[in-house]
Amino acid sequence: MKPTPLKLFMPSRKSCVTAQSTGKPLQADTGLKIIAACNPYRKHSPEMVERLERAGLGYRVRADQTQDRLGKVPLRQLVYRVHPLPPSMASLVWDFGQLTDSTELSYIRLIVQKTVEDYGLPVVCKDIISKVLSASQQYMRARKDECSFVSLRDVERSMRVLVWFYQHCNLLFSNSSNLSEVQKTLKCLVLSVGVCYYPSLVDKDQYLAVICKYFPTPLHSSEALQDEISNCQDTFLQNIKTRETIAKNIALKENVFLMVVCIELRIPLFLVGKPGSSKSLAKTVVADAMQGQNSHTGLFRNLKQVHMVSFQCSPHSSPDGIIGTFRSCARFQRDKNMEEYVSVVVLDEIGLAEDSPQMPLKTLHPLLEDGCIDSDKPDPHMKVGFVGISNWALDPAKMNRGIFVSRGDPSEDELVETANGICASSKQILLKIKQLFPLLAKAFSRICSGDLQKSVLWSARLLLAWSKCCLPLSN
Repeated sequence: MKPTPLKLFMPSRKSCVTAQSTGKPLQADTGLKIIAACNPYRKHSPEMVERLERAGLGYRVRADQTQDRLGKVPLRQLVYRVHPLPPSMASLVWDFGQLTDSTELSYIRLIVQKTVEDYGLPVVCKDIISKVLSASQQYMRARKDECSFVSLRDVERSMRVLVWFYQHCNLLFSNSSNLSEVQKTLKCLVLSVGVCYYPSLVDKDQYLAVICKYFPTPLHSSEALQDEISNCQDTFLQNIKTRETIAKNIALKENVFLMVVCIELRIPLFLVGKPGSSKSLAKTVVADAMQGQNSHTGLFRNLKQVHMVSFQCSPHSSPDGIIGTFRSCARFQRDKNMEEYVSVVVLDEIGLAEDSPQMPLKTLHPLLEDGCIDSDKPDPHMKVGFVGISNWALDPAKMNRGIFVSRGDPSEDELVETANGICASSKQILLKIKQLFPLLAKAFSRICSGDLQKSVLWSARLLLAWSKCCLPLSN
């Protein structure tokens, strides 16, 4: 039987208008069959809607004020941003449903097998990798928040990250020469899920407790997995130069870790959190550290040189502005060695463009996939890195092409650790005021919870500013 050729067409408003104005009727005997894939209409649960509204500073435009709706329902309260199908197409709709766990595991095994063969990973690790990724997919899908939006795209991304860590294990593991290939691969698997699944979760310990049972000793406990992830994060942060008054807290450590790996692999990264959660700081220190052969430390001299192109989003942002930024960023990579150089688009305050009437964020999907839109040729240099930073909540349906991390309020212990880090440059001063940090952290947590947060904008920067003011005052 002669194989049937398939052609993928990505429709847009412009292409639909063109087809209506210049198209010609198809002949009856062309043999052309049209298949359209549509996302389902499904609304978030009330608990999920409430969590999304509380992410960062919440949505800039309230749900009852947004014009972006399907009937009376705001589109951001839908799992997928969809519009009604024409009634004439109702009889043609077939519900594909979703993959069963067993079917998904079969796909995962195929993806893992191909990666193992292509990159020479130990064959004996195939079963462990497949089970860990399958368990991760099931765990994420069972969550009641934005973490539940997973697909086989996440599995492929995890394998890319695993291979990257495997190729750089001599740089990242201090005892690499004493490890077998199997041990290296399993440690890299831990770090891979530490990038692709772990950071997005609120209850991280529970996730590690689920997947640790698939690892052999000494990784057969959630504490061991946590130590592996934390040690690697520390390795990156220790190789970055910062001012003495910058606290190397958990938020900065995780942000730097994710940015470096995602930039290296050109994986889109979205960071959402209130002011003071080290988003912009991480971007600044990573840009300073990743300078290729001109980097301050040996670790980063073995990584790519980065060039960041920032675009300040606003409620008036347009699709042309974002597309132009991607094209400009891609031009920096042209004629460069893509293994040694990476251009990165940074969308600052991407949440401000969420409710722009021009809907600029709709252009992100093709740009994040290939670095270009329909009218451009997807040359290799068009694929750039991407980091989206926002104080405001984002619609997860728009962000499913990358890693999406929503930072909540810091705990009291994290606040105390941050204050200690800021004042650590002067041990004499730290001894004078460190007993005040727990009281201040408790007061900050009380203000940020309950009804007070509705009338006053508080952020972790208040605590940081107070801690820095204590240094000259104590002198």
